[in-house]
Amino acid sequence: MKSFVLITLSLCLSIFAPLYANAENELGHQALLQEITDLVNKQYPKFINADPQEVTVHFQINAKNELVIFDTTGDDDDTCDQVKEVLNFKQLKYKQAKPLKPYVVQIKFTK
Repeated sequence: MKSFVLITLSLCLSIFAPLYANAENELGHQALLQEITDLVNKQYPKFINADPQEVTVHFQINAKNELVIFDTTGDDDDTCDQVKEVLNFKQLKYKQAKPLKPYVVQIKFTK
């Protein structure tokens, strides 16, 4: 009977623990995306003349909790360069990040 309970408990943990971790990770990613979007929005007048577009930002977070931008991709090279300039080495409040883990976020600009 004890072995049945232990097997059932371990099976439940192996099924539900990854689901909980993915949900927690998704919430953390949303918080990081929101903070990065807020940093860009403070400089939004630079992007106001642009047509609706999307910029993909590839970055890591260093030990000082700063963004280190590797690449920005999108339709407009000037906007990509401006986003990189605005975000590179900006201090983050987001504390759950794993240093030196690569991250990718997409920022959408609309008029």
